[in-house]
Amino acid sequence: MLNAAAFTNPGLWVLGTAQRVLDVRAPWNLNENVSLSKKFGIGEHVNAELRMSYFNLFNRVVFGGPASYVLTDPNFGLVVNSQANTQRQGQAQFQVNF
Repeated sequence: MLNAAAFTNPGLWVLGTAQRVLDVRAPWNLNENVSLSKKFGIGEHVNAELRMSYFNLFNRVVFGGPASYVLTDPNFGLVVNSQANTQRQGQAQFQVNF
């Protein structure tokens, strides 16, 4: 993602010509979360509820940004952690109120 040969260390106590903050942006985060619930009655005094939730519904992969901003790091500018989000997860809940 970054070319390490484009950067040099100017030495101790010497100001370089690079910006103070290098603004490198990672790819955008596409993540869809869905939650559904259904309430229904059983008799006069008993209610039931079913809830289902899914996180990262379409199981999209979000790639991570560069590993480090330290020039002496051997992984400088490389994308080491390739996936920055979690896989699809789901949960269900059934609740009875009386």
